[in-house]
Amino acid sequence: MKASIHIAFGLEDRGGAYAPHMAATMVSILEHTARPVTFHVLTDASLVEPSRAQLRTLCGAHGAEVLFHDIVLPEAGVGNEQALARLSRGSLYRLKLAEVLPKDVTRLLYLDCDILVTLDIGAVYDSALDGKSLGAVQDAGAASRFRRFLFQRHTPLHGTAYFNSGVLLFDLARLREIHDMWSETAGALRRAEGNAFPDQAALNIVFADDWQPLPAAYNTFPDAASRVDVPAVYHFAGGPGNKPWATDKYPLSDYYWHCRAQTPWGDPAALALAKAQRTQALEDAVLTAPIGSRKAFLRNVLRRLAREAKAVWDMMK
Repeated sequence: MKASIHIAFGLEDRGGAYAPHMAATMVSILEHTARPVTFHVLTDASLVEPSRAQLRTLCGAHGAEVLFHDIVLPEAGVGNEQALARLSRGSLYRLKLAEVLPKDVTRLLYLDCDILVTLDIGAVYDSALDGKSLGAVQDAGAASRFRRFLFQRHTPLHGTAYFNSGVLLFDLARLREIHDMWSETAGALRRAEGNAFPDQAALNIVFADDWQPLPAAYNTFPDAASRVDVPAVYHFAGGPGNKPWATDKYPLSDYYWHCRAQTPWGDPAALALAKAQRTQALEDAVLTAPIGSRKAFLRNVLRRLAREAKAVWDMMK
């Protein structure tokens, strides 16, 4: 039997808001991956036992395993309350992964929960790290001078190399040997006060000379041309309105609902309610947004209608 692929998520699930999205990400991975997968969820008491049981059932039905690691952060925090106010605790839980995972787990792929996978994740997991502790994809926005200013504001970095922290491949054996990830990143967060992306900036500080670039397809931002049949790890980075469950502007939003329909949160009544909430949010946005944003919204609506009309036409042929 082939060795398991180990994948971690950091999750604070207040109100049960994020477990369904993480479950959809899991389904997208399991639909495309041949090898067994073990998921590690770094979480806290906000992920209640009924949700944990549902995730065990989901993974078991796909021949996968899910393990829960409850994280207790140091009372002293990181000493940067301004940065912490913009972060979820889930984003901090990943900083403890080297400590809480079993020592026989020597390689780990960390993923954000706003990701859809359309390739065999084993390709990412097996990437060569060339002696580095971390593999990551250079942030797509790093080419923009303004984005680079936001990335490095108050946080000088080496050159223009800057990785996105939504997909991180760790050599845990090396990481444990030469890094104290929590204390080093907590110290870097203190230096990242005022940075637009403090946790990502802090990781870039800690691993500035110890990360290996990975192919862009392993952490790519979706657009209107992104499709399920194009192998990639699609990362819906950005604000709440950019997520696949919150917008129709990406064709891949349909794939999110396909994946969610296969989770314990995918019963028809729950999906209908989630979609109704999204529709209401979109309607509110178009009524309150600036004129330019309304035009963009209407363009997206027309594109969506055109896609649906084409699908109906194709079925009638």
